[in-house]
Amino acid sequence: MTEHAFSCSVRNCAAPITVAAMADVNENGFSLASFSSRGPTRDNRMKPDIAAPGVNISAPKANSGNQYVAYSGTSMATPSDGLTPGRPSPPE
Repeated sequence: MTEHAFSCSVRNCAAPITVAAMADVNENGFSLASFSSRGPTRDNRMKPDIAAPGVNISAPKANSGNQYVAYSGTSMATPSDGLTPGRPSPPE
């Protein structure tokens, strides 16, 4: 089996891609969310690698049928970054 960059975690990967969550602060533009980590790392790599909206993101509410909730976090930013495995590639 071929190992992919996405089959490791931040702790055991030689060069993991990290995603920061951004907050939309209205007319002032986007800013890095207070809960997102910042670099440099212990070996002086600058992090995060990429950032995407991740504060108050609407998502389907589990087991509700048709309700939505707002969540915040880097887990909410990751699907919109374009690097998430399993997402279709953009058209060329």
